[in-house]
Amino acid sequence: SPVTVNPTVTTIYTVTGTNASGCVSTKTVSILITPSPTLTINGNPAPLCRGSSSTLTVNGATSYTWLPGGSTATSIVVSPTVTTIYTVTGVSGNCSSTKTFTLVVLPRPIINITTLPPVICSGGSALLLAFGASSYTWSPGSVVSNTIIVSPSVTTSYTVTGSNLAGCTNTAVTTVSVNPSPTITTVPSSTFVCSGGSVTLVSSGGLTYLVNPGALTGPIVVVSPSVTTTYTITGLNNFGCTDTETVTIAVGTNPSITATASGSLLCDGSSFTLSASGATNYTWMPIALTGSTVVTTATNSINTYTVIGDNGNCSSIATVSVFVISCNNTMFGMTKAAGKPVLVYNTFYNVDFTV
Repeated sequence: SPVTVNPTVTTIYTVTGTNASGCVSTKTVSILITPSPTLTINGNPAPLCRGSSSTLTVNGATSYTWLPGGSTATSIVVSPTVTTIYTVTGVSGNCSSTKTFTLVVLPRPIINITTLPPVICSGGSALLLAFGASSYTWSPGSVVSNTIIVSPSVTTSYTVTGSNLAGCTNTAVTTVSVNPSPTITTVPSSTFVCSGGSVTLVSSGGLTYLVNPGALTGPIVVVSPSVTTTYTITGLNNFGCTDTETVTIAVGTNPSITATASGSLLCDGSSFTLSASGATNYTWMPIALTGSTVVTTATNSINTYTVIGDNGNCSSIATVSVFVISCNNTMFGMTKAAGKPVLVYNTFYNVDFTV
């Protein structure tokens, strides 16, 4: 006496004592075994993504003490930055037990965005490329991809949420700045020109201008197309943004005019006929007559007649020359003489006649 016992269940122990006289007596003692509490710990969520919180809940005892922290609550909210072991001691009556829970902290992905280009002109587009995760979702747009092409009308910020293989997420933000594009206006002096003519193009709305074809520069350019041509005017503003305007200049064909007179040697005061062809309408100058055939009076003050012919759009001119003499006061005589015939190659004769 004494003896140490370790019962696992409630047990009655009997002790028999004998004294020196040989007399015997007995005594019993009951050892009540109270089971130690069985603790259960749950984590929600577990594992945990870095930067998030998890709720640890214990049950199986009457009271609890958590380490680290010293909380005596049934549930605790923790936000560890690295994997951490939490220990809870649970007490039920006179008995206690201890349980540990390892809360694994998973890394979040590090998201980066490349924006090409970061500044666009109104109406342009930019490529957004995200990397650092295994899957991506963009906002605005809800596009699920690591790359998107955007065309914002105003400066806009885009957020991408990336998730790694562990299911942890992170976000990154990029901004696409939008500069205004110019509004180019070009006014031609005419949209129709006859062959050989020219048109002036006056442009506004930009800082500099380039006109093609021809690579002409400046707000005012003069063009002389030989065929119907569409001109493209590209204007640049101080942001480096451009706008284009097109102007089409139609080119008409000039008529080919032929003019004749009924005679080239005319008597002053006599009538003769002027004729023209190759056009639709004709005007004769300086006599101010119209028509393809006109009859006029010869006068020694006019030796050249000009006809202007047009085909409805374009015109050309032709001239006719006449020689006018006074026939009433002049006596005409004519003489002629033949020169000596000259034999040529024993085949024919050349004879000079003088009138």
